[in-house]
Amino acid sequence: GKYTLLENGTLLIRETNIHDRGNYMCKAQNHIGDSTVVVFVTIVGHSPRITKRPPRNIHTVAGLAIQLHCMAFGIPAPEITWELPNHSLFLTGIKGQLSGSKILHPQRTLIIHNPNSSNSGIYKCVAKNQFGRDFTVTYVQVISIGNKV
Repeated sequence: GKYTLLENGTLLIRETNIHDRGNYMCKAQNHIGDSTVVVFVTIVGHSPRITKRPPRNIHTVAGLAIQLHCMAFGIPAPEITWELPNHSLFLTGIKGQLSGSKILHPQRTLIIHNPNSSNSGIYKCVAKNQFGRDFTVTYVQVISIGNKV
């Protein structure tokens, strides 16, 4: 479970979050008497801050792969999600994800292989943890060969 009381009286709390903060009371008693101590527990963390972001605008030619890098710092480590122009979501994972011509690497890089004009639009990287969120947006314009800029 989340809470474990060890034989030495230590309370072990696993996977802490901001809801675990507050006063904890420890009461010990034996045949001689009892003693109580109250400890205030603070959970320290930081809301995410994006530390590596893609350019605000990317103009590319159809067929040339696009890499969008997004990294963030936070405590605990933030979850990174990419929102695509069609509003579908890509969540970073250990093994990465594959969807059509798009690949999301565990390193939080969104790669669009062989893009075409339908891949044009706004790409949003969102970093979030229990303390907050940060985001950045990139406009990608894929120009088909033969189209004028």
